[in-house]
Amino acid sequence: MPDFYAEYGQARDKPVAIPETAALVIDRGDQDGQDAIHQAWWQQVFSAETRQQFPLLRLVNWFEWVKFEPEVNETVQWAVLDRVNSRNAFVDDLPDWVQFGPVACGGSPPAT
Repeated sequence: MPDFYAEYGQARDKPVAIPETAALVIDRGDQDGQDAIHQAWWQQVFSAETRQQFPLLRLVNWFEWVKFEPEVNETVQWAVLDRVNSRNAFVDDLPDWVQFGPVACGGSPPAT
């Protein structure tokens, strides 16, 4: 498998995106454990080590769905923002370098 980051990011000095990521979590009735799996994944994605290893990474899109996945024959809880506790933990764990919307693209922040 080709190294996408090296081939298209580094070799061409272009920004790189992760257009879809999330932790595969199947509801087993242990919400705290499920939230811990999600949190471990986003903490790795947004870690200082990941940022240092992939400095051209400019976009990470969290797959925010709950849907049946035929590969595991289960409904998978990909989403983290639909529950208050996981949403708050996600927002609290976002590093300072994460920006949203027009600011991230070089535009002006939205008017308040």
